[in-house]
Amino acid sequence: MVVDYLYKIQSLDVNSLQWQDREAFVTVLRYLSRRVRDPHLLDEIKNQMLRLLAKCNTVDKLKPAQ
Repeated sequence: MVVDYLYKIQSLDVNSLQWQDREAFVTVLRYLSRRVRDPHLLDEIKNQMLRLLAKCNTVDKLKPAQ
């Protein structure tokens, strides 16, 4: 299940996701990172989280202040 989810995220174009979708993926990845015991899978989860968070932070900086 974790591997399937990671493949799904890897195949996504992060630029096409809305920030809410990115945050939802990060939330699930954080949950998985607390449950996974395999170091390789944990590294991959962290890499995908960083990829999504980098885009979230860039988008947040570009949003107009309200």
